[in-house]
Amino acid sequence: MRSISASVILTLGLLAGMSGCSKPEYPACKKDKHCEPGETCVDNLCQNCQADSDCKGKGPNGEDLPCVNFRCDENVECKTAADCDAGMVCNANKCEFCTDDSQCESGVCNETGRCEPLPCNTDDDCPVDEICDGGQCIYKPLKSDAGAVCGISALYFAFDSAKLTPGNQQQLTDAAPCFMDIVKDGSTVVLEAHADNIGTEEYNILLTDRRGTSVRSFLSNLGVENDQLRVVGKGALQAQGNDESSRSKDRRVQFIVEAP
Repeated sequence: MRSISASVILTLGLLAGMSGCSKPEYPACKKDKHCEPGETCVDNLCQNCQADSDCKGKGPNGEDLPCVNFRCDENVECKTAADCDAGMVCNANKCEFCTDDSQCESGVCNETGRCEPLPCNTDDDCPVDEICDGGQCIYKPLKSDAGAVCGISALYFAFDSAKLTPGNQQQLTDAAPCFMDIVKDGSTVVLEAHADNIGTEEYNILLTDRRGTSVRSFLSNLGVENDQLRVVGKGALQAQGNDESSRSKDRRVQFIVEAP
């Protein structure tokens, strides 16, 4: 049997020692021990979560964080479009305006960069506090308040829409004789139109002008003197909503009577 020289044995030993002591640069890893405490080695990368539940309380101020790509990421705005404002899309964990129809569940990305909502068939298709009226989800007030004019406290519109729903049209039809009586003595009915706080200021002004104009045109066709119906588009100036439920109340036209 041929003997192995001492130098060969020494060289093999050194190589074995070097390979055994090598440690990948963090966050790369080969084993869990190469990671920080509480982390595991997944696909040669140290990870600190597998589900959102692993990131509870791990934010800078103790808030819950999402688990994205096996990391608790405080810079993540969203995981799905449901985490974003109405009409926006979640792109690379950031809430953004849409640029293409393919980004929208409804298949329609409108000129404002927002996804138009899917048409509704029943009230169950709409968010809480909204009803399905003519295929559009609109806010449904429980009752008219003391400031109602001709029995209407406000007319509510669907997201990013100036279209009068069948319910709105019926309310205006029923109230038309009352509005005619108001303008007989020279009074003016101000149609004060409002929008939610999504979108640019310029676009929301135009949207509220369209909402007020649609109400004026409908009343005018019913015989109410057009010259005594004045549209005031407020845009999102008085918007108070911060989620879909509260924003639905901002999409409205209110009525104010001004004496001659």
